[in-house]
Amino acid sequence: MIRGSFFKKLLLYLLCACILTALLTGLLYGFSSVHVLSDRVAADLLSRAVSLSYLCSKQMNREILFDSFYAFMSSELRGARIYIYDAQGSLLLWSKEDTGSEPGAAYQKIVSDVLLTGDQVTNIIWHRGLIAVGVPIYDNLHRVNGAVVLAKRAAEVRESIRKLFWAMPVSACVAALIMLLPAYFGSRRIASPIQQMTQVATQMANGDFGARADETYPGEVGQLSGALNHLSSALSATIGDLVLARNRLSAILEGIGDGVVAFDSDLKTVIFSNPAAERLMQDCGDALSCQALAERFHDDFVKAASSAQPVEVQFPTADRIIHVACASSQTSSGGKPGIVVLLRDITEAERLEQTRREYVANVSHELRTPIASIRSLAETLNDGLIHSEEDKSRYYGYILRESMRLSRLINDLLELSRLQSGSVALVREAFDMNELLCQVAERMRVTASYSDIDLQYEENAALPACLSNRDRIEQVLIALVDNAIKYASDDGQVLLTCSANERELVVEVRNSGHIEEADLPHIFERFYKADKSHTGLGTGLGLAIAREILQQLDGTICASNEGDFVVFRFTVPHA
Repeated sequence: MIRGSFFKKLLLYLLCACILTALLTGLLYGFSSVHVLSDRVAADLLSRAVSLSYLCSKQMNREILFDSFYAFMSSELRGARIYIYDAQGSLLLWSKEDTGSEPGAAYQKIVSDVLLTGDQVTNIIWHRGLIAVGVPIYDNLHRVNGAVVLAKRAAEVRESIRKLFWAMPVSACVAALIMLLPAYFGSRRIASPIQQMTQVATQMANGDFGARADETYPGEVGQLSGALNHLSSALSATIGDLVLARNRLSAILEGIGDGVVAFDSDLKTVIFSNPAAERLMQDCGDALSCQALAERFHDDFVKAASSAQPVEVQFPTADRIIHVACASSQTSSGGKPGIVVLLRDITEAERLEQTRREYVANVSHELRTPIASIRSLAETLNDGLIHSEEDKSRYYGYILRESMRLSRLINDLLELSRLQSGSVALVREAFDMNELLCQVAERMRVTASYSDIDLQYEENAALPACLSNRDRIEQVLIALVDNAIKYASDDGQVLLTCSANERELVVEVRNSGHIEEADLPHIFERFYKADKSHTGLGTGLGLAIAREILQQLDGTICASNEGDFVVFRFTVPHA
């Protein structure tokens, strides 16, 4: 048995329709029967009243005896009451059934109408349960000489109507019982395919798009089943495409390096964030939380939600620069749009851009100085302003030194560029670091003596062999020692030391003097000089080249102030 809500409602509707039809039919028939029965009683009373009026006219003219008239009048009662009035409306005769203090008082209106118009009058007084008719009495000259009123209680009519209204619920119940089985089977036949299609729709809602409705039902139900099956196939294809698109989008969002955060229409609730955004927020801490974004960029979110163009701003934190781009995201056709925020860490890009600008400026400055010197010296010689051979020779010497300086600068730039691009193949081999340090110290001691610098090396015969590129390590040592000699204090010292630990050799180059703490983090950058005017010796590329070489050889380098000495320390792996 099908007990679905639709089946119950349909069965109830059919039964209610049967009962309502029976009740309405009974009511209409009852009300119409009231008038029919009342009219029939009034017509009977009217015919009898006309006969009595005729006899009253005869009796008033003494054409019949009163006894005969009275006998006829008594025979015509048959449950009715008779009232006879004269031309002035005074009551002459009335039925003995009227025991009231004023007999015929209820019919004065009928009597007045009859005497005034001379017409027959019928009146049904329902509140008193009476049906009354009035007929005029004419004399020989056909003048109204009185009135006859016949009245009868409507008990018969009421009884008939009462029986009819009692019959109505009985007939309605009988009709409902008779229609119960047809209504049940008819409702079941209609509800069964709908119930089956409901089950199919439920399975579709749960993701089972293989469910199919029975299309063999005739008429519109079969067409509905076919439409439901077509909808299932179309939904299956559409949802498959949507799932594929969602998976692709999810893979893209999870794979990109930029953070993506989606806010709901209230511009506060986060509905999506990819792993890159979570990592970026975790690295930046509370400064880049979702709540901080919603509060700091609320006005930008509102602007982006109401505009078709994205809004882009930059959000600096303690150690990062975050590029924030927010755009509208329409979540539904009628709802308020949300916001999609793209977070990009541009700290490195900004740093590289700043480095590029500084690099260009430094290269331009470093190249301009020797070129300007060479040009000015050449112009002086070309104009013939120098006459003595000794001065000319001195000017040629200046030009040679500046050209050599320019050549060194270009060579250093090319060397640094090759190292950073990885195009230089650094072959590693085992060699004795103690021997290399002795050679470099011996070679640079002459240069140090020109500046009254005491260069010393503490030989350590217990050093193990190291695994690296000997020529490049020698290049690093020369650059560090040369830098130490240039910036050592007057009559200062430069000390070379080397020690070993479990994994590597540690080489230190110490020179008397001091480097400002603000300069230490930048000392290995290209063209960086503590002398901001760049008037000192050197190109500012030696330390940068040394760092690049050591990075290529899996080593490290750092600089620090230790007491009265500046210490450059680098490491070389063991053999």
